[in-house]
Amino acid sequence: ILLLLLAVIAVPWMLFPKPLILRRQHTE
Repeated sequence: ILLLLLAVIAVPWMLFPKPLILRRQHTE
């Protein structure tokens, strides 16, 4: 159960910064 909760938290954590990094590269 603990690993499942970690996966649920980790997946968005990994996915959310990617669009932000891509946006920064486009603006610069």
